[in-house]
Amino acid sequence: MKKRTLFLLVTLMCAVTSCWAGKPIAYSEMTKEARNFIEQNFPDAKVAFVESYFGIFGSSYEVNFNTGDEVKITSTGEWKEINCEFMTLPENLIPSYIKSYLDENFPNVKIEKIEKYKKYIEVELVNNVEIKFNYE
Repeated sequence: MKKRTLFLLVTLMCAVTSCWAGKPIAYSEMTKEARNFIEQNFPDAKVAFVESYFGIFGSSYEVNFNTGDEVKITSTGEWKEINCEFMTLPENLIPSYIKSYLDENFPNVKIEKIEKYKKYIEVELVNNVEIKFNYE
């Protein structure tokens, strides 16, 4: 009985973790909405590779550019996290209230990373300042 329970537990753990593991896919295999997001916001960037993640709440992609930067987006084309250490983050992706605050308090300081959470958006600047903004 213990062996069977242990076997079922290990099998379940493997099944759950495999859902979160990224699966390499071709750029063309992404949804049209996700590809449109990349093409509209990063038109000059060259995609190095894409990983697909399938979870309970839908699928998402991690798009890695040849610069080393990356974007995590949903299958509907909504960004979740953008790391732009080498590229410039497109201004249209920065919510206006965040842009206004940064322009006033951190002029000419580049955003290196922006990430959406359930209750807030976190911004990391190149000067190692991290700021959390509630949604407006």
